[in-house]
Amino acid sequence: MNPLLVLLQVAAVALLLCLVHAAKPRIGTTPFYMVVGMLVVMLFVIGDFGFRVDVPLLWGQDVPLDTALLLPLILTAQVMVYVLEGSRAARRLVVGIVLVQLLHHGLDLLVVWNATQGGGRLGPTGLEGLPTPDVGQRLASMAAFVADFVVLIVSYQFMVNRLAWLPDFLRLSFAMLFAMGTDALIYGAVFSRLGGEGLFPLVEKVQCVAAAALPTSAYLWLGLRHGRASALGGRQRRALDVIDLRALLAQTEARLEDTERRFEDIKDVFSRYVSPEVVSRIVDDPSKLALGGEEREVTVLFADIAGYSTLSEVLSPTEIIGLLNQYFERMTAPILDRHGMINEFEGDGILAIFGAPLDLPGHADEAVGAARAMLDAVEALNADWAADGTLDRWRDSGVERLAIRIGVHTGTVVAGNVGSEARIKYAVIGDTVNVASRVEALNKTLGTPMLLTGQTARSLGESGPALQPMGAHVVKGRVEPVEVFTLGA
Repeated sequence: MNPLLVLLQVAAVALLLCLVHAAKPRIGTTPFYMVVGMLVVMLFVIGDFGFRVDVPLLWGQDVPLDTALLLPLILTAQVMVYVLEGSRAARRLVVGIVLVQLLHHGLDLLVVWNATQGGGRLGPTGLEGLPTPDVGQRLASMAAFVADFVVLIVSYQFMVNRLAWLPDFLRLSFAMLFAMGTDALIYGAVFSRLGGEGLFPLVEKVQCVAAAALPTSAYLWLGLRHGRASALGGRQRRALDVIDLRALLAQTEARLEDTERRFEDIKDVFSRYVSPEVVSRIVDDPSKLALGGEEREVTVLFADIAGYSTLSEVLSPTEIIGLLNQYFERMTAPILDRHGMINEFEGDGILAIFGAPLDLPGHADEAVGAARAMLDAVEALNADWAADGTLDRWRDSGVERLAIRIGVHTGTVVAGNVGSEARIKYAVIGDTVNVASRVEALNKTLGTPMLLTGQTARSLGESGPALQPMGAHVVKGRVEPVEVFTLGA
């Protein structure tokens, strides 16, 4: 037989495999896998019946037909499925090959059992013509197939990832050659022999895998170029993703859990500035955190500690920090409970916004309710400090008790994120913020703990608190007097 004719047969059957695979969208997956299954069965049938067909190649000695034709074609089918359909489909294929081997072995045993029971009619040669299944040989064969698959896919993907300059024909040929070498070594190691082939016929197998790889690599190139690879296939994959899928899944789950944990931590931190409901709504619509601003009506609350400068003089820095931490802790809850946002702590001052970043119906009522609760919280804090002796130590320094001043104003602001992509800050800008600050300072002049403007008073609902008019006053930065109210008795 002409050696070129042998290699042409290998290439032709490989091309046939490619054509059957390419026709899967029209004829389904069954024909392709039936062809692969037939190749696997033929590989074992030849060995079962003890006959050997040797074929010549261009260089080297004659080799068995199963070495020249069947094994290279099975390997090309595995690479074809892996590249174009993904790791999962390739794993299913190798599992199917192993199942075919198990089924074939089981049928062989069944035939021999029936023959030995005397119920069947044997040919003239009797039991001599029957295959003699060897469990060790079959186990060795299955182990070799699994090892072939791993070496084939890992070596091929490794070369794709690391040797991109290498033509795909050579990558495929090298990977198939490595797999065939593994087949000989594993089979010999498990079955304690080299499968009747002697030493590994390197030169001969190079020719066989090259003949099978030529049409296969062209088909893979066309498939990838025209986008036939599925979302699970293609080029960008780890070389070991076939054998460590469980580890990768565990790592992915661990990273997901870590991300969720950090997300919950961020939500917890953010919830200290705005209510949990606001956090949830922003998480549902992250676009609300984009740079930019929008004009909206809000109620702004300013609060600071009366006599803070005196406290700073008589108390040590450590005592001041402790005081502020306890104070801010008590002031935060009333604001967040009423769906406000703490825009910033500055020194002893608190700036809170009601009605931003999300709409808040009745934001004036919520702000005034928060202010009243803050005043009550300060009284509760003074009671605690009186009980533990803190106020007694302050009186020795001329400070009787903690007192705060609050200013509330309703109006239009521009609210949004300002800064850069690297660092942003949510801010409210406009005359409304300035007026709230000036009204808070006006408490000192009028001797009141809290003042709200006429705009806020007119925005309150019918169930709002009783208010006491405090007149109209000129504040810094405003030409028009500002009408203010305080809480009624």
